[in-house]
Amino acid sequence: MWWPLCKKYPEFQPAQVNSKTYDFAIVGGASFISFSQFPNPLLISQLTSAMVVSGGTAGCTLASRLSENPEISVLVLECGPANDTWLSRNPLISSDPTRPTFGATRWKSEPMKYCDDRRSGVIRREALGGTSRINSMIYTRGTPADYDAWASLGHSEWSYEKLLPYFVKSETSLDYQDSTYHGTTGPWITQTFTYFNWLFQAYRAFTDCAKSIGFIAIPDCNAPDAPPEGVATLSLTLSKRRERVSSFEAFLPKKIALERQNLTICTNALVSSIVFTQGNGLPRTEKILFKSSDRKSESTYSVRVNKEVIVCSGAIGSPQVLMLRKKTINKDTKERKKELMCQSLSGIGPRESLEEHGIKLVHDLPGVGSTLNSTGLVEEASTKSFDPQSLIPDIELMPLSTSGMDNFDEPEFIDIFSKTPIFCVLATILQPRSNGTVRLASSNPHDKPKVDFGILSDPSDYSIARSAVRLTLSIADKMKESGFPLLRNITFPAEKQELDIKSNTTEEMDKFIRRRIRTTFHYASTCRMAPEHDPKAPGVVNDELKVYGVKGLRVCDTSVFPQIVSGHLQAPAVMVAEKCADLIKNEL
Repeated sequence: MWWPLCKKYPEFQPAQVNSKTYDFAIVGGASFISFSQFPNPLLISQLTSAMVVSGGTAGCTLASRLSENPEISVLVLECGPANDTWLSRNPLISSDPTRPTFGATRWKSEPMKYCDDRRSGVIRREALGGTSRINSMIYTRGTPADYDAWASLGHSEWSYEKLLPYFVKSETSLDYQDSTYHGTTGPWITQTFTYFNWLFQAYRAFTDCAKSIGFIAIPDCNAPDAPPEGVATLSLTLSKRRERVSSFEAFLPKKIALERQNLTICTNALVSSIVFTQGNGLPRTEKILFKSSDRKSESTYSVRVNKEVIVCSGAIGSPQVLMLRKKTINKDTKERKKELMCQSLSGIGPRESLEEHGIKLVHDLPGVGSTLNSTGLVEEASTKSFDPQSLIPDIELMPLSTSGMDNFDEPEFIDIFSKTPIFCVLATILQPRSNGTVRLASSNPHDKPKVDFGILSDPSDYSIARSAVRLTLSIADKMKESGFPLLRNITFPAEKQELDIKSNTTEEMDKFIRRRIRTTFHYASTCRMAPEHDPKAPGVVNDELKVYGVKGLRVCDTSVFPQIVSGHLQAPAVMVAEKCADLIKNEL
């Protein structure tokens, strides 16, 4: 059909789902930005029954799987829009989270006590598909040992053997058609983008240098028998047309959203309260109060939930959704407008944190927002790679420079990245011992939560970081021998000093690490799957992802990880959603 006559993506607005009833609700996190409203003329079906909170990476997957059953109704509440355009699918353009048109919300963390009180960037994407709309599209699952470690903590149904079918179910691999550990019929398309090695001589040089110091080539880093050390070309979530495939495009495309009459997708909806009823036994979810994510809107809407609310707001958003709780409103007072803005959510979390903001406690759950895991990244070892007049540095520069440029505090870095073709080697700590917290800044769901990454709070991370930096600089040294000169003053611009791995002391190396380390935007474990009173770190959900102390409430995203996995987190997030869908279906 000619495009002007095509049906629009069926986004419903908050007023259109007001006073409905659903079996399941998938709930999104607090909104930190406002979006223009585009009222949808379609009417919402009266058939209702389930609710998913947030149509992020995991939320889109879960909503798609639950709505496969036409007998149950599913509502997705997402604080952002669909925003499905060619630009949002273009890999190079959409991978730049600094572009305001793509709705990425950025703010600064709390001062990092162990990193000279620097602040690292925090990023979220409010839209269907979440951060899978703006990330680097890298598809890595982690190692079998990651998930077997989960099983060793008592989560026997979360071992690699038990979880592999969910990875396979979601995927269609364009490269590994005959593999038993890759999917061929799933909605999420992956492929290895080998053109990087063909187009960019710096990538080839990096691979050759890594091999020269002992790393072996790994054909498929997602293979269960892949060695833990080596060099590999990573798979990306790219279609045959080389377009980004987020969880939104994969699991909630327009075709599914239009065809499934039991699926309602409400965008630009900011959840302000999960309401519980207190009967015999534990409090149970009854309804959700929400409003437009536009701060100017004062109207509050509600939907009732027959079965469950599933919070899929990510490791930063889900703790906020659980902790906030609606305050009592006196409609006759002059403070009504102020109170409406301060409506909040559930009152589940650490008692002292909730009482600090005057939030009534539903259940004291100290693990909520605790044990934040985020892989650490050290920015260093950049080499001058290409002729500035060549097309190649523009293609390569975009994903590298935009991933970190405005996280640099020093103007020298911004000047270098904006004017010089750069090939960066970034050292990442995949299994940090340090952890942080997510806490409320206020009882207003519009306000960004306070994020303390706690980077380097565990001194044992220093030894890993030193090894990572020295290894990276060794490769950079090899690349210099291959004709890629090290760009001077890139490591210590303030002191105009280049880091020399042969002469720097441990103290100097640690100083460098404290000044350069930041988060990689891979967040996990703030609503851990663990026993509620786990001596290591209190849990928030059980093995069925049900929140302790209440009924009818689950969490489904990377926040439930017992511990972070060694890789990028979008594939594990989708796996958790696939698993959660089966857990719910088995109880129906």
